Amino acid sequence: MNKCKVLYHKYMIASNKTLIQIDVFFKVFFILLILPWINQGIKMAMHFNGISYITEENLLLFLSSPMAIILIAIFLITMPLFLLYKTITMLHYCRNVNKKLALHRLLFIGLLKTINSLTKRNFMLPLFILLMYIFTNIPLLIGITIFCQNNSPSTGAEDIIFIKGLIILFLLLAGMIAFRGIFTIYFCIHEQHSFFDSLELSKRMLKKRGWKTLRILIIYNLGLNIMFFLIYYFVLLMMALLVYAFTEKSLVISVFLSTYTKMNVLMILIFSIIAFTTNINIISSLFHIYQEEDFKDLLIEDQVRTHPKISSIHKKHRGIVMACILFVLVTGVSNFYITVKNDALYINEALSGITITAHRGNSHVAPENTLPALENAIIARSDYVEIDIQQTKDGTLILMHDFNLKRTTGINKRTWEVNLDEIRHLDAGSWFGLEFTNTPIPTLEEAIQLCKGRIKMNLEIKIHGYEKNLEENLVALIHQYELKNQCIISSMNYETLRKIKQLDQDIKTGLVITAFYGNFYDKDDFDFLSVRSIYLNKQIVEGIHKLGKEVHAWTVNSETEIERMKSIGVDCIITDHPTLTMEIVYRNDTNHTFIQLLNRMLYDRNFYKLSLPKKIRYVNQAP
Repeated sequence: MNKCKVLYHKYMIASNKTLIQIDVFFKVFFILLILPWINQGIKMAMHFNGISYITEENLLLFLSSPMAIILIAIFLITMPLFLLYKTITMLHYCRNVNKKLALHRLLFIGLLKTINSLTKRNFMLPLFILLMYIFTNIPLLIGITIFCQNNSPSTGAEDIIFIKGLIILFLLLAGMIAFRGIFTIYFCIHEQHSFFDSLELSKRMLKKRGWKTLRILIIYNLGLNIMFFLIYYFVLLMMALLVYAFTEKSLVISVFLSTYTKMNVLMILIFSIIAFTTNINIISSLFHIYQEEDFKDLLIEDQVRTHPKISSIHKKHRGIVMACILFVLVTGVSNFYITVKNDALYINEALSGITITAHRGNSHVAPENTLPALENAIIARSDYVEIDIQQTKDGTLILMHDFNLKRTTGINKRTWEVNLDEIRHLDAGSWFGLEFTNTPIPTLEEAIQLCKGRIKMNLEIKIHGYEKNLEENLVALIHQYELKNQCIISSMNYETLRKIKQLDQDIKTGLVITAFYGNFYDKDDFDFLSVRSIYLNKQIVEGIHKLGKEVHAWTVNSETEIERMKSIGVDCIITDHPTLTMEIVYRNDTNHTFIQLLNRMLYDRNFYKLSLPKKIRYVNQAP
């Protein structure tokens, strides 16, 4: 134990706690400042190319567009500089570990040193830092590559193995190149050598020490990965038990699945921080030891005043630098706030898999198009809730599927024949079950107030021919509640969608169709097609995707049909059974051991089987 402790302190000269604080700061900096600008760039590039969605089929075309090329170029310049700044800040701390520098002081000196390194025309240094970043995270990156599931319906198992093999080969080659120049940045920053001279000095220092250095790094990283593995599965187990203990049994699987993905992202983020900071600490310690062995003067005071150029920048331009930092912070945080507030993160949209829409709310457990159905859709962790919108005699927008009120309220009147006052006194719940007696028909505004910020909405407009300014009223309501990026509008009526686009081009619209013949889906007034699932196949889905439009399939309730929709690559599944659909869609992306554990704990899972209770008068109609 004492020997391990001695080895730990020998190869970990700096405090990992401080290094982690630095890394966390830069991660937050990236999320608040850089990510929103990338998001805006993707939005501009999509708009420039006239596409509403980035799909697998149109991705190459999107990336080859001039706007996307400019965006990629800016990203490839910005990210290496960002990583260089972070790494130099950490190296400065490792070199001055005994001085107890404050975090803001470290960040400022790191910025000045980054500027200084670039003024010496070390333009290869930022690119080399990318290789170093890969090298310090190789175990994690290889693990992600191996265990990452294939969500692409067009890629076979053999192709996936080949692609994963290529990725792993690339990571290993990048790691080998980085290892040869593992101390390059130290010579560049600490001793003010040029990049290529530093690379040669690094190779010279590594000579006859290569296997020793590699062995030390492998031992430490092996220990890290064992720790990661144990912590990861312990957290998974705790999460499964907590979900089981504190969640309604009918929602255990869906809550676990929705939490699982977020937990994976968080764990990868945490592990990457620990892996990078630990490896930087080890490499800095080895550099210190090897320099002492080579009788180098490592302990020269590394203060800002020893570098004239840095000192002059510090004195003359400190105000300018601080003003620039403040400006970037304010604009970045504002941009981030607006993006999150409006739920307009295009990066997430571009990378997301199949979304699940609860049809007319969670209509399997509550009466359709009512607030209880919407609440149950939210509880079931659905991505969207689909509701039907009609206009009453006095112009109010309400939730109702049928033109006649009789099926759900027992009153033989049409929606355009009644005012809101009459609607208020109708019972839209007792047909479903006595526990829902006197459940009212909600207005669209009431539905929005319930759903805003909790679930996205698919507002399907039902046109009966007696509407007055329906589109204008709907768009005004969307603007009033700032719902533009939290809802989509669909309809079987193309003219309605065209009017919506005229009123606000940024609102996403979809054409609902029961069947079709020919290629008519290249029009600009809708962004996605909502198609009855039995008419969809892989060729149709790919053809729609090539035009930058999404495919929503309705109403998908059987397990075999859900699997088929998943296999042909639809973007959204509209279903009466969101919990079951979620389990089928994400079963390959989730740790199967814990799903089996939860299944065994839930002996009776008939609560979301497909056989509907007799009390539910289910009619297989258009969505």
